[in-house]
Amino acid sequence: MPYKRFIDSDYTLQILLSMGINYPVLKDIYPVLSKPLFVILPSGSVEVAINILADKDTPKLSSNLNFKGLNEVLNSVNSDFAVYHFMQTKKGIDFLELILNAVVTGSQDSNNFGALPVVVSENIPFSFDLNNFFVIFFDDKFTGSSFNRMAVVPPESENDLPVILDKFHHVTEDSTHDEKALLAAACFLYPFYRDNGLEQEFPALLDFAKKLVELDEDNHGTENAYDFFVPGLYQWQRETSFNAVCELPNIGIETEKHLNDYIFFNSKYIYINENFFKKIISSFLGTSHLPLMKALASEGILCPDSTYTAKMSYYNIAGNACRKHMLRFSREKLTQTGEAGFIEICQNTKKDI
Repeated sequence: MPYKRFIDSDYTLQILLSMGINYPVLKDIYPVLSKPLFVILPSGSVEVAINILADKDTPKLSSNLNFKGLNEVLNSVNSDFAVYHFMQTKKGIDFLELILNAVVTGSQDSNNFGALPVVVSENIPFSFDLNNFFVIFFDDKFTGSSFNRMAVVPPESENDLPVILDKFHHVTEDSTHDEKALLAAACFLYPFYRDNGLEQEFPALLDFAKKLVELDEDNHGTENAYDFFVPGLYQWQRETSFNAVCELPNIGIETEKHLNDYIFFNSKYIYINENFFKKIISSFLGTSHLPLMKALASEGILCPDSTYTAKMSYYNIAGNACRKHMLRFSREKLTQTGEAGFIEICQNTKKDI
């Protein structure tokens, strides 16, 4: 039975899992990533991703480990990955530093880890620079349900290894180190594509491996946040005719049912659900720009209480006081020069429809 065309999250998972499953071979004869992996997932998807990445021998790293303990785990196991589920705590932040130090030390001492360390999280770490991680960002389309794990099972035939090596040498001319690492992982998938009538899709997989490197570089960009975020937000509103705005503090029953699809406001702030925010910026950035929220916060556009969110207080139809974690933006700073305020434009769109 032929496989349906893969989507971006399928390609990403295939390359990720190939890096882990084929790590014993990759680390000996191919380049491996220069940085540890940090995978950011939509809300509620971490366990799904861990179940895909992990096998029965996969260690779950704990922030209780010290440097020596972490190195012992990474050097003693024989697994695909060593998975760390990052949570926004001081211990969590400290453990990210520990992972970086372990990888750098392991590289300098030419140690061979028995597993590839990978961090998974639903959140972008607050007050931590991810420049030394290779960041992969899954959008809200990720479910993991259509992923075919058989695609990354190492080839059984010894004759396939020379074929893989030949493919690798043909596609890595003039490639960067990290491009070669991802292309090597992709080349290990060639026998599956060939044997399942998908050879015509293999170039798309290779292109996507290179795209992941581009996206990682984009995620670490440092452009002025206002200059591309605010015009992009206004453009998104014009293109979608978005008008689902609601003034706080009172929220009706239908609005509360669809809380994550509305933008809320008071005289000072605008509140947007984090997943909705990701959808908005993906429409004009092409991918979630990793340091964007940090840059927005540093410029006073995003106004968090902790991590990147703040509690939005409101009253429901029954008069009960409720709170919801949302991204909180300065209403004044979301105004584009020479235009009406963002909320006013949404309200006028509402009247015109």
